[in-house]
Amino acid sequence: MKYLLALLTVLFLRFDSRAQAVYTISGTVKSSKGVALQSATVFVAGSEKIMATDANGSFNFKVKPGIYQLVVTMVGYNPLRQTIVIENKDEVLDAKLDESETVLNEVVIGSKVNKRRQWQLDIFTSYFIGKGSNSKDCKILNPQIIKFYENQTALFAISSDFLIIENQALGYRVRYLLKYFRGSFNGAYFHYDGDYSFEALTGTPAQQAIWENNRKLAYQGSMMHFLRSIYAGTARKEGFILYEVTAYDRPVVDMRPMPVHPDQIIKRTGNNLARFKFGDSWFYTLFDKEKAALEDPVTGNKDVRLYRIPRNGTVYKIYGQFDSEGCIEEYDIKNLYISGFMAQKRVADQLPFEYNPDKSPSSPN
Repeated sequence: MKYLLALLTVLFLRFDSRAQAVYTISGTVKSSKGVALQSATVFVAGSEKIMATDANGSFNFKVKPGIYQLVVTMVGYNPLRQTIVIENKDEVLDAKLDESETVLNEVVIGSKVNKRRQWQLDIFTSYFIGKGSNSKDCKILNPQIIKFYENQTALFAISSDFLIIENQALGYRVRYLLKYFRGSFNGAYFHYDGDYSFEALTGTPAQQAIWENNRKLAYQGSMMHFLRSIYAGTARKEGFILYEVTAYDRPVVDMRPMPVHPDQIIKRTGNNLARFKFGDSWFYTLFDKEKAALEDPVTGNKDVRLYRIPRNGTVYKIYGQFDSEGCIEEYDIKNLYISGFMAQKRVADQLPFEYNPDKSPSSPN
């Protein structure tokens, strides 16, 4: 018995040491002609990890096992994004950037056109920044670089450079390279995609306390919170109740009457990695700490029907791997479909992957 306990202890420590191991993502950035590019910007999307390349075009980051979207940008070149999965070894990336065509921004003159652009900007901001309590303190500092175009039903947008977003509600400056945006005029749907990094703002102790409190509120019930808890097996304890959806015809949801345990729907795929077992299945999650603390009522086998998603409910479908920090392997429309509560958390509510609600403030790079 003592031998068994000792063996289990050794195995646990070995597993824990693997999970906490630190590896390196490094490499060089060159032009397509092989010339080293100094001062190219390299960052891990969704994080506070960002740096400029040195005279040799070199960069390096210290990371733990997980999924990382590495982005390389430089003026005059097309940006590059590379998904890197770290399990048990360092990763070296030789990035080559292609020269981009120089496009001059259109100068808009005239009150009528300016009013139209302001209308476009208002629609874009409501989708992109969001409408929650944090949105009023979240501002795009350089909206002039956004290029808008329309069709009969939707507004589209891209940015020629990083949008600089100052979030005084959460205490971050966000650099967001918008690659795609589409939002319907009637509010029925929206989608946007881009690469972004965080920089913590400097504030007084009183401001830091406010920011930390707002960060904790933004984290609660978010997709990051959900994926971290489902990976750790603590989803129910942290307030998430999961159901399998049998039919989803927006906004009507049919689902199994009894909740499912996270272990029933995810599987471990590697060191610090997991994925949903059923890629084509929809799931419904209710974020309700009080209800999650209660025993599930005894019900029949008949599906439960919701005619609309409640305020604290989310319907989603997730493909691909995710890691213990809540990073999805490919965070785009092809790998993540989401509607409801978690979808309402927009840029004004986003947090870097370094954020830990049990530490204050969020850890530095």
